[in-house]
Amino acid sequence: MSRRAIQIGEEDIETLSLQVQHTFDAPIKTKKNIHDLIDAITKQNPKDVISFNTLRRFFKLIPSTHTPTIETLNILSRFCGYSHWDEFTYVANQNSENLLGHSIIQMLRQKWSREHAAQMIQDFGRSEKLYYWLAAAFPNLEEKDKIFLINNSLDNIISPQYENSALGYAQYFWIQTIGCYLIQLKEHSFLKVIPKIKHRKIISEICVSYNTSEKNYDHLLEQTKDLFTNQQDHVFLKSVILFRSFLSSKKWNEQHQHYIAELHLTPANIDIKPFSRMRALQILANHPSQSTFTTIQSDLHFFKRNKFYRESIVFYIIEITRALCYSKRNDDAVVLLEEYNSLYQGNIGFWASIHRNTLQLYASWAFAMNNQMERAIDYYQKFNPSLIENFQEECIKKDLDRVKKILKQT
Repeated sequence: MSRRAIQIGEEDIETLSLQVQHTFDAPIKTKKNIHDLIDAITKQNPKDVISFNTLRRFFKLIPSTHTPTIETLNILSRFCGYSHWDEFTYVANQNSENLLGHSIIQMLRQKWSREHAAQMIQDFGRSEKLYYWLAAAFPNLEEKDKIFLINNSLDNIISPQYENSALGYAQYFWIQTIGCYLIQLKEHSFLKVIPKIKHRKIISEICVSYNTSEKNYDHLLEQTKDLFTNQQDHVFLKSVILFRSFLSSKKWNEQHQHYIAELHLTPANIDIKPFSRMRALQILANHPSQSTFTTIQSDLHFFKRNKFYRESIVFYIIEITRALCYSKRNDDAVVLLEEYNSLYQGNIGFWASIHRNTLQLYASWAFAMNNQMERAIDYYQKFNPSLIENFQEECIKKDLDRVKKILKQT
């Protein structure tokens, strides 16, 4: 069967432009944006080489009368997680989903309409694409329209008819986009923007911040703590509060030490992220001590036996490796990384690549402390500072400085 002809339509190109900005996690408006995007593309796939002016033309920063080449479209499609341009356009135009993309493109081209936005949220409320496009549109909106969009979309996400539905990547990314915006606001403005307590809770759960200078996140936890009622909620809340406390002071008070020592964790009935964070806290507090690696192996065996997503297991390994580095148990960290290095190698999607990037920093730290400098430098060179997660920026930059210092000494 012959392969269908590759189509290059203006709306598909504009759709790819928005998707690239979503994947890059920033609008492309300046020369610096272009340079950073080139770095991100080549870090993800060193074989994908694209010129500065090609990207300037693609994002309409300089005039051009030419359609982008297939090679350019293939590179940008791969950056967004597709095999090539043909696959991107095929997925983008499936079913009625393409109507949504075209609708939001029209919204971006024309004057913002709250009625139009509310109607789209109502019509496409559970569509993955809706939230990708909202995240792409968000930076260009006026403040009052951002606030409207935040509350309207969150009303839809936590509405009773979807109460038991798991959030997809797009909804997750959209709430993180909201969280990044809200946490930068002044405290009183922050509370006015999100008056509904249930909205605050979902933001606090998804936008877990390791940036201890962001006091708005502490206010958010304080405002929502009474809504964390079951065991899962309790572990989540405690893990975040204790980890932020540790990052702030790098020491434990007696009450925290006692709580961690008495806590008996099992991954069977706790989500992997709060579980991972709490297990890391046990390592930092020296509980368990002699059986640390046996405990880690038992956890990972459970995750693999129950077919957890690879990205989720990588999140666990990041938290554990970070804790082992902080507590100077570099031997355990190196063994863990050696045994499970297949989880952060190879061609994976953008979301997983963010976690893999973080893990490469802590792999560099672990191997450096273990005097395996060649491997430490190799992982350090693979680490891309432009892919740091927003809610871990402060924490990771401090740890990056530590790794630089260790490598400089050698």
